[in-house]
Amino acid sequence: MNTSPIDADLALGLRAAAAGTYAAEAAVELLIRHQAWLTRSTFVHECLDPDDAGEFIGISWARVAQHVNRVDAQPSDRAIALIAAQLGGYPDPGEQPVDVAAMPPLAWLLASLDREDVDLVLAAISHAAGAQDHVEHVMEPGESGEWRVTPTSPRLRPGPLHPWPEALPSA
Repeated sequence: MNTSPIDADLALGLRAAAAGTYAAEAAVELLIRHQAWLTRSTFVHECLDPDDAGEFIGISWARVAQHVNRVDAQPSDRAIALIAAQLGGYPDPGEQPVDVAAMPPLAWLLASLDREDVDLVLAAISHAAGAQDHVEHVMEPGESGEWRVTPTSPRLRPGPLHPWPEALPSA
């Protein structure tokens, strides 16, 4: 994992561009928190899409999948990028989807991760599934004694199933 800081404006712009789609948000956050790819100028210039002002605001997940297989990288760094590409690669049906058939199997990608990376991937999967916004309905006893959900039953928001680590990981 890279210890170089990621440009705060770049991270802010990527988060804003992904906002509204759980899988895209999770993929972007995974790359930001992992730190290995967004500090590489070749990755930024080949895989990120600039707006009219030249600011990078989006990620081409298909180009991410192609790029990480062409460059020298640790297996864990490559695995993080490919997992992010699989999560973020389908946000818009009009876009070219990521070719997951050309990627290593998920089991291989997961076996390449260290403990900190597994923590990040679990948080990304939880976020992509929308677990942070799930609602649990509390059942109440009905008039005949059966337990059921009613229009007035309390709703609980348990929060993310696996939250993002509090601090960015250190090398």
